[in-house]
This record gives sequence, C-alpha cells and structure tokens, in this order.
Amino acid sequence: MRLLRWAGLTCAAGIILVLLVSTVGKTVLESYAKSEARAFAASAGDDTSLPVPERARRVAAAVYKFYSQRDLSSSSLLFRLQPYLTNQVLPGIFRVQSGAIETILIEGACDSASRASVFILRQLGIDATQVNLITPHNGHSIVGVNLDDGSQILLDPTYGLAPLRHGSLLTTAETLALQRMQVPASSIWVTIADGATYHPIYDDFASAALASQGEPLHWTVHLDLGQSDGLRLGEADGDPQDVSQDGAAAGLSPYLHYLGHRFDRGWIRGIRAAQDVTVTFHTVGEPVDGTLTADRAPVERTDRYVRYILKAGDELLLHDGRAERNWRTLRSYTNVDWVEFERR
Repeated sequence: MRLLRWAGLTCAAGIILVLLVSTVGKTVLESYAKSEARAFAASAGDDTSLPVPERARRVAAAVYKFYSQRDLSSSSLLFRLQPYLTNQVLPGIFRVQSGAIETILIEGACDSASRASVFILRQLGIDATQVNLITPHNGHSIVGVNLDDGSQILLDPTYGLAPLRHGSLLTTAETLALQRMQVPASSIWVTIADGATYHPIYDDFASAALASQGEPLHWTVHLDLGQSDGLRLGEADGDPQDVSQDGAAAGLSPYLHYLGHRFDRGWIRGIRAAQDVTVTFHTVGEPVDGTLTADRAPVERTDRYVRYILKAGDELLLHDGRAERNWRTLRSYTNVDWVEFERR
C-alpha cells in the first residue's frame, strides 16, 4: 500500500513538474519574442509619430528583407515544434502565442512571415491579423492592418509587396475595386522593399476568396470533366503534396490533399461538378473518424478511402471547423494520397 501511495505521489509530482516547466517555457519564449519584436521594429525605423500605415509598411518591408535572406527550406527543432506549442488543443496557460516562435527564428513560408509580422505589429499596439487568400491555382498568407476608420490595408511580407497608388497604401476595398476595373495588378501591387519583385499570384486577387485567419472562408472547386470519363489528382505514393500540386495545375484547388482541419478552422471547401460524378478520397492510412467533416455521410468507406456521389450542380461541403481535436497526435486531419473524380 505504501508503495502504491508513493507511486501515486511520484506520478502527481511528475505531472506538476511538467506543467510548471510548460508554463515557464511559454513565459520565457513569449518574453523573448516580445523583446525581439521591439528590437526588430526599432531596426525597421519605427516611429510612433508616423501614421499607422507607414509604420506597418516599414515592419513588413523589414520582415521581407530578413525572410528573403534565409534558407526557408531548413528549420530548427523549435520551428518544427511550433504547430504543437501553439496548437489550439492546448490550454491557454501552456499555449505559446501565435507568431512568437516565428519572430524569434525568422523561418518558414508565407504563413510564418505573416504571423511574425502580425506579432511584431501587435507589440507596437497596431491592430493586425493574418489574412488568407485562396485562388484555384494558389494559396497565400498576407497581413491585414485594421485602421481606426474601419478600413483595412494589406501588406505582403513574403514577397515585399503592397497595393499602392500615388504613394499611398490602398485599402482592401480600393484594391479590389481597381482590379475589378481591369487595372493591371502589377501596377497596383508594387514593391515596398529593395530586391522585391511582383508576384503573379495577385493577377487573380479580384476573384480570390479572402478572409482573416479563423474567420469563415468558403470557396468552391468547380469541376468540369468535359468529354473525359474522369480526373485523377496525385499518385499512390503516400505523399499528399502531389495532390496539392495537381489540383493547382488543373485550376481546381491546392487544398484537396487532406480531410479535416489542417490550415484554418474557418475554411469550408466546396466541390461542385458540372456532371454526375463519384468523388473518392484515397487516404494515407485509415481515415480518422473525426476528420470526416463533409455535409453528408460517404456512400462508401474502407480503411483506405471514402467515397461520395455528386449530382450535376450539387456541392459537397467539407467543413474544416468540424474536425475533432486529437489530444494524442495534436492533429486534426487525414492526409489524402490521391483523389479520383469519375463520371457516373
């Protein structure tokens, strides 16, 4: 009995120690990140007497400079742990603030550059958010700065761009209006940092699905098989990335390579076909129950795929926000190995 009591006390002490270490680690990381953010802003020439748009532009330009000089294909252990340390599954007392790790390391892709920029701007008292934009060929993350008059300006710290007209930053509404008037995107999205060049992702900005991280964002994949009997995205290789690449190349979406939630819980991914089709998601491993978030039950499910039937004009909705949070894996998605669209 004493041995059991001692084992129980030891286990409890171990749990308490882990919790304390986790809390201290979060505090240390965030404190260091805030210090780095202030130093970063100072090096960018931040001046509180300047208008908010100009202060934000300087930060975005400085982040671009740092990111463009780094090998973003490599990543440290801390960076690889970032999805776990910032995961929404964790209680707030243990969860590291979004953008803190990216600010310390300056590593990653467009979402990392945006999160770092947002974190730095918020330390300066500037209301900023990560903004996701989705087109049939691409997905990208940029920064939105919310102004006191209710408008928003956009900055791209990954490519060093921003919508400018006559030297002034345009609001999101003004940018969309100009591009819908067929004003060339390359004359709107101009460089804000030395070495930056225009990126063609903004050619499709006027028709892109656009929303702040976590906000509802519904876009639809429009599938038309034409005279063909079917279409396949990806190969049976256990790698979801070729699904993403093939989807983008086909002008459908780069985000058909997973089931559940992987990027943003606000996303609703729709698939609408011009013909009656069967849609089969062949998964990497067995489909996890909590990641099957479609607006209907599959007509068939095995340990290797899930299958849905779509009538012409009908839309299959994949609700990312409905995915269950897995405490064991801290992952809310099932990877897709390949997708088959077959005419019925």
